[in-house]
Amino acid sequence: MLPAGSVRIIATLYYQSLPRHYIDTLRDANVSDDWGDTLHTLWQNTGRGAPIVMASESLSFVDTLLIDGFEGP
Repeated sequence: MLPAGSVRIIATLYYQSLPRHYIDTLRDANVSDDWGDTLHTLWQNTGRGAPIVMASESLSFVDTLLIDGFEGP
């Protein structure tokens, strides 16, 4: 439900290619060498897989126009 007086809705879809849980899992599962730590450090130093906008859409509302006594729904 929208708050009273709303005139516009904006919906944005984000994608995160490398979420923290995934990177942490790869780091923790790698016990044979230090590549897990290297990957984690690179991830931290390059924005932590910040979400990117995939799509965005907006919808504007207009006042209802009543003509000739028509009351609408």
